[in-house]
Amino acid sequence: LLVSNFHSVLYAASDHSFPSNCTETHLICKTGLTDLIYYLYSDEGLNHECKLCNQTFDSPAKLQCHLIEHSFEGMGGTFKCPVCFTVFVQANKLQQHIFSAHGQEDKIYDCTQCPQKFFFQTELQNHTMTQHSS
Repeated sequence: LLVSNFHSVLYAASDHSFPSNCTETHLICKTGLTDLIYYLYSDEGLNHECKLCNQTFDSPAKLQCHLIEHSFEGMGGTFKCPVCFTVFVQANKLQQHIFSAHGQEDKIYDCTQCPQKFFFQTELQNHTMTQHSS
């Protein structure tokens, strides 16, 4: 299977409650992959807005990467994993790392209004402004 938008795979797997990767092989099970692909392609072409700066993106993965960049503004161009503290020089590399190395249980920011959890405070802020603002 060739997935052209790898960032979308990373976003969907890290932000939604699909079956997590196998802890031994780090592979997604067939059912989880089917659900993930359905999610990715059912969301194509929609606008995904950053409520922090009003910039829009054509995929949830690009929005997530942008929100990671917001998290590290003024930090000298480095991106530190909030779970294991590994440092990256690109936001998308941190995004890939989080997808491959950490799961739902590692998310540290809880939404107080729904069960969603996030790795970054900027993701939580954007979620709250998007889903829970009136």
